[in-house]
Amino acid sequence: MNTEQKERIKLPIRLLYVEDEEDIRSATSLFLSRRVEELITATDGQEGLEFYDKYKPDLIVSDVRMPRMDGLSMASMIRQKDTRIPIIIVTAHSEKDYFVQAIDAGVNQFVIKQISTVKLYEAILKAYDYIQVQRELQQKTILLEEYRYAIDQGAIVSKTDNRGIITFVNDTFF
Repeated sequence: MNTEQKERIKLPIRLLYVEDEEDIRSATSLFLSRRVEELITATDGQEGLEFYDKYKPDLIVSDVRMPRMDGLSMASMIRQKDTRIPIIIVTAHSEKDYFVQAIDAGVNQFVIKQISTVKLYEAILKAYDYIQVQRELQQKTILLEEYRYAIDQGAIVSKTDNRGIITFVNDTFF
């Protein structure tokens, strides 16, 4: 699916958008809701963390500076639970220290404020490509586990190295 096709359909993802400024959250939420199947919004990092646990989104887009908990702290806490979820940080800060902190927090991409919807959507599409790869990998892993289970139930399997030493046997072998 090319970029033009992706722009015409809603991406089949659940996106968590975290922004404390109501005007920005409202405008950006309108933009995002037209491009993703499910949009969840949070008003700060603490609520974002709670919504991450509750809704298990596929992608997170977050502001940096917010009350109660900032976006980088939220990203760090989410990274402790989930190393794969893409996290996009929207920031007005282009200072080197923020970028270093964001990298340490496990952030995948940055979009500089004033939010360019084109740049934001490009970042989301890049994250979506990654999400699709992860979904395909998960499906293949499940299929392989099912295949292994079927083999284990109906066949005795062993594997040897070049010297003839057994290196693997399935449960049915015993």
